[in-house]
Amino acid sequence: MKSDAPFAHALDAWLAGECGASCPAELPARLAARRRELLNAQLRHAVRHSRLYGRRLAGQEPLSCLSELSRLPFTTAEDVRRWEDLLCVSHSHVERMVSVQTSGSTGQPKRLAFSLRDLARTRDFFAVGMRFLARPGQTVCVLLPGAHRPQGIADLLRQGLAPQGIGVETDGGLAESLLAAAGAGEAALAPLRAQVERALCVAGPARVLLLLPGQLRGLLRCCPSALPGVSGILSAADWLDPDLRAAARQAWGIPLLEHYGSTESAFAGAVECPACDGLHWQALDLLPEVVDPLGDAPLPPGQPGELVLTTLQREAMPLIRYRTGDMVRLDERPCACGSPLPRLRAVLGRIERGPEGLRLTHPAKGGAAGDSR
Repeated sequence: MKSDAPFAHALDAWLAGECGASCPAELPARLAARRRELLNAQLRHAVRHSRLYGRRLAGQEPLSCLSELSRLPFTTAEDVRRWEDLLCVSHSHVERMVSVQTSGSTGQPKRLAFSLRDLARTRDFFAVGMRFLARPGQTVCVLLPGAHRPQGIADLLRQGLAPQGIGVETDGGLAESLLAAAGAGEAALAPLRAQVERALCVAGPARVLLLLPGQLRGLLRCCPSALPGVSGILSAADWLDPDLRAAARQAWGIPLLEHYGSTESAFAGAVECPACDGLHWQALDLLPEVVDPLGDAPLPPGQPGELVLTTLQREAMPLIRYRTGDMVRLDERPCACGSPLPRLRAVLGRIERGPEGLRLTHPAKGGAAGDSR
């Protein structure tokens, strides 16, 4: 990897090392060229090995530019439910399989398969992205549901951060206490507050917490004015209420950053830098578009719409133009940190399609949501 010095941060340096850029001025063009190469390779892999894409994209010529991607058909959640039609490796090469039951649905869940190589790409992104918050000698405490599973989020973080001298732990008791505190009445809050304070007051360097927005709400209720033993927080796996974020930052005065990811994106996706000017993409693994949620037309930069993701280096189950159902806004202007790359500016909520059309939803501000992501 090249030196971090010329670049805004370690994430840009990592991307530069993978696409051959030697300075920030070269990064956008080199990144675009490498993404085009990876996209065409991903299309060939999908057509050759996936039953669905073999039918759907038969005869597809290589794309000469990234904008031509918009001519290809979408992949939907219904396609992902028929996961075996998407699978591009043998079952013996699937390292992890994750089922995701769509909120409010009683039908067949979506199923996502990942190879060891797929998970290694996520591990490497986690290792770089966590450098925005964690330092050698510190510990990252992962409170996300299901994070303790083999090859889950905690495992991938542990693999990526150990060489940097950063520890990773899980704390199921603290995770449950914070979720309970988010919606507890005043009488039930006092014992929960005591449990949370005991869990936070551990010897050693201050920890970084990786948690759900609902857990963040519970943490703010338990520790409204001070947060001992914590040096930073990363909110992930769900929509973060801007009012909650502002209140937590004002109360504690520590870095509070946001991560966007989903099971479909192999748990990783985009992470906020300390400039808090948008989330930086895992740009050599995911290609984002924003389209009209009422149709299929790509929207101009900066206009809110539905996020569509295309994987670029996925081995087990590539996704070509997958409609995520997330309403977002992208930003192509340089970040305040100095990075010249486009970013995810805001996640505005979830798009729900029904007989009466579309509506935008997000989790209730007093609760917490989560699945196996």
